[in-house]
Amino acid sequence: MLSSLLKIWSPGSISDQPDKCSRASNPSPTQLSSVPEVSSTPVYQAAGPYFPPHLQYVVQHHQQGIVPGYGVASPIPLSTSGSPVASPPSAANDSNFLTILHKLESIECRLVKLDQIESDVSKISKNVTRVEARMCIMETNFSKLETKFNDIETSRQFDSQECHDLKVKLSEFQGKLSTELAQMATLKTEILDLKSNNVSLSNDLLDLKSRSMRDNLLFFNFEEEALFESRKAENCVDKLLSFCENELSTHNARSEIKIDRAHRIGNYDRGSCRPIVVNYFQDKMKIKQQMLDNPRASNKRVSDQFPRAIQERRKILIPYLVKARSDGKRASLVHDKLHIDNATFTVDKLPPRPCTRTAATTLRYPASKCKQANQ
Repeated sequence: MLSSLLKIWSPGSISDQPDKCSRASNPSPTQLSSVPEVSSTPVYQAAGPYFPPHLQYVVQHHQQGIVPGYGVASPIPLSTSGSPVASPPSAANDSNFLTILHKLESIECRLVKLDQIESDVSKISKNVTRVEARMCIMETNFSKLETKFNDIETSRQFDSQECHDLKVKLSEFQGKLSTELAQMATLKTEILDLKSNNVSLSNDLLDLKSRSMRDNLLFFNFEEEALFESRKAENCVDKLLSFCENELSTHNARSEIKIDRAHRIGNYDRGSCRPIVVNYFQDKMKIKQQMLDNPRASNKRVSDQFPRAIQERRKILIPYLVKARSDGKRASLVHDKLHIDNATFTVDKLPPRPCTRTAATTLRYPASKCKQANQ
């Protein structure tokens, strides 16, 4: 727009308006051309050229022959002959107009810059609004995080206190555990001593039992009465003495053999005969040897009496005894000790080559059933 105005007020320009054509026929450097139509703006084409208010005032006075600052100007004569008429006020006017146009261009540039600045400020304002919204969200999130951190700190303090209490309790438990371990070690030593004493007492008790039974013999397969009263009235001493006189051919058995006592042991069973235990004074080995040497007494069996623990040990050692004798070695079983070629073995220390239990059947003394007991 400013470039168009410069063209309008430049010397020698010709206006397209009808009222300015007469003035354009006699050109002069002081004459001003009228403003041409601006083709780039449809509004200007419909309503004529547009001037700012100050330019409109200048143009109107110029058309009336009045120059601003110089009073009423004389009319410009129209001349067809010729030469342009010099007008010094017109040159000053053009200079003023150029100055004004330059200032207007500067103002317009500044306005454009201001519009750009306003647009940028608007964008910056929008961005600042967005940033403020985000900052509000971040502040909210930071507030939540701060709350969570406070909760975590409180929980950590509580956990720290709990850990401290647990450490104190652990220290107390460790102290108590050390005391208990010391007591357990003492008790363990005492228990081992008690076990050792118990084993020693058990061995002593077994030895005493064995010594108390060393004069006893067990007789098997002697018929037993079925009725309780008959069993109660049974005279085992007389039955054994009669057996010695009749089957063992022992003369004057009633006067020569001294029996301290004789009775049956164990609970009564209708299908078997309980053994008779007999306590002798001096005749134990004599009666035992007669039982082994007399073939007529094959239905009867005799053995030494031992405590149950000794009997269990002898059952384990008897197969080794049979195997040693079958190999031609000197072997004997005394109580719960097995002697083979001057070597002594026990249940805890067995010979290196065990044998089967079936081989020991010849040395066992089982109580066979008495078939004629209830007949």
